[in-house]
Amino acid sequence: MRISDYNYQWLPGLDAASSCQDYLSQNPSEAKALIWTLNQEFTPVYALEPRQGFSADVYETLIMMLAGQIEPEDSDDFVERVSSPCKILE
Repeated sequence: MRISDYNYQWLPGLDAASSCQDYLSQNPSEAKALIWTLNQEFTPVYALEPRQGFSADVYETLIMMLAGQIEPEDSDDFVERVSSPCKILE
């Protein structure tokens, strides 16, 4: 699954994943304002909402995975797929 491309309209002037990643790296608390999704191909399968004690660490990891997805495919830092333990809430 890939982390989805996000709707950046709420962030004036940001129109690319790299710009969003740069912004979030400098403003990690803004990561909570995004709806982070896991996609299978281009279909959203899950929306992720980190909660409780480790949520800041989870958002930091999501930002790092986003950064890895915008790396060139031949880069050692490229992220193609992710796996995440989650609890499904209704």
